[in-house]
Amino acid sequence: MLLKPCILLLAWTIVVQSMGVPHYFGRDDDDCYCPNSNEDPDDEPTTKVSPTSTTTEQITTEETTTVAPTTVTTTNVPTTTVVTTTQPICPSGTVQVLRKRGYWCWRLYALVTNAYRSMPYDYAVSGCASGGGGMQLSSIETQEEWDIFRYASSIEKHPVTAAWLAIGHDNTTNQFYYNDGYVYNTTIDPQPLNVVPGGPVAFFWNWDSNVPGYGHYATTMEDGHGYVADGVNQTYVNIAYCGVPGRGYE
Repeated sequence: MLLKPCILLLAWTIVVQSMGVPHYFGRDDDDCYCPNSNEDPDDEPTTKVSPTSTTTEQITTEETTTVAPTTVTTTNVPTTTVVTTTQPICPSGTVQVLRKRGYWCWRLYALVTNAYRSMPYDYAVSGCASGGGGMQLSSIETQEEWDIFRYASSIEKHPVTAAWLAIGHDNTTNQFYYNDGYVYNTTIDPQPLNVVPGGPVAFFWNWDSNVPGYGHYATTMEDGHGYVADGVNQTYVNIAYCGVPGRGYE
C-alpha cells in the first residue's frame, strides 16, 4: 500500500525539480515517511532535542513549635496577724496548786489592822468573797496544799493561831465534811473535836515542834474566840483560807 504513494511522490519531485522550484519535506512530515527515500536514515536530525533531566529538589521543612507564653499571676493575700493571749490559770494575787480535777487557786485572808484580834466567821466569808471571781472559804485536798498553807501561815507578820475553812456538818450522818463543792473527797479525817456543839469549824495550828502533826479541827464560837478547854481559852481564829477553781477546773 505504501509503494504506490511513494512512486507518485517521487514523480512529483522530479517534476518540481525540473521546474526549478525547491520544496522540502521533512522526516516528520505527517503525509509520508519513506525509509526508502533518498534521505540517509543514519543522518542525525538537524534539530536536536536535549534530553530531559530530572532534578530532585530536596525541600527542608523547618518545624516551628509555638510555645504559649506563661503568665505568672501573683496574688497578694492580706495577712491577718492573730494575737493570741494566754489566759492565766489563776487570778492575780493567788497561789495555784494542782488537784485531781485541775488547778485550785487560793489565798489567805487576814485582818490587817489588828492580827491579834479574833476574826468572826461571817467576816471570813465576806472577806474571801471580796477577792472577787467566785472566791470563797476553801477546802483542803492535797498534802501540797497543807504544806503551802502551813508555810504561808508561819510567815505572816503576826502569829497565826487558827484558820477558818469551808466545813459543814451532815446531821443525817453526824459527820463533818468539806462543803465548798470543789474538793474531790469531802471526807475529813480525823473528825473535828466537837467542843462547841453547833459552832463553825476551824483548824487550830500546832506550832509546837515537840508535838506531832500540823494541828487539829475543832468547833468553835462564831466570833472566833476559839473554845474553852479545862477553863482555858484555846486561842482565837485570826485568818481564813480562801479559794476558787482555776481555768479548766472540772
